[in-house]
Amino acid sequence: MKNNICKILIFLFISLNLSGCAWIEEDKTNKVGKSEMQSINLPYSIRENISFAINSDMIERMYGKPQVIRKLQERTYEIRDMDDGSKLFVIYENKSSHVTDIWRLKTLLSHQSLKNIDVGKTTLNDIKNVDPYTAIFETSKNHGISEHRLKDNEALIINYKRSGSTWVVVDYRYIKPDPSGFSTIIIPADLSQIS
Repeated sequence: MKNNICKILIFLFISLNLSGCAWIEEDKTNKVGKSEMQSINLPYSIRENISFAINSDMIERMYGKPQVIRKLQERTYEIRDMDDGSKLFVIYENKSSHVTDIWRLKTLLSHQSLKNIDVGKTTLNDIKNVDPYTAIFETSKNHGISEHRLKDNEALIINYKRSGSTWVVVDYRYIKPDPSGFSTIIIPADLSQIS
């Protein structure tokens, strides 16, 4: 039963995303002026369930050729420089070319970067002041989640509740190791550019 519900949710998310009605908060523009794919900076638990929907060719059509390509044993990742100085990291499986992660950031945050979260008071805008590429995924009516990649193979998951038109933090948790493995996949030379 749980598996069927998960499949239905994934189908609905993909359908809404493809139709332009997805529940992702913001639409930004990349360096080539195209509308940014709304699935950047999604929580990894959601991303891993929709990775079959996006492949490396689709990313290249949207963003052009990457400045850096690193082919590792099981995965390849690409880095694209964006107009605002941020970097877009795209990680995909070598065998299938399916994207397993896509993340935009200027700097990889530390555990201390978001230490001032005050449950019930901190808003999504406060979080975006620290992590401007935060994407919130609405999990149910008036409830949402965001994920933040941190140094030292750690992630921060933040849960929100909408109060009027404002998203307010209701709880958060640090996860180690980061389920995406972002800081363990990216080689040290590339990590140093965002540290």
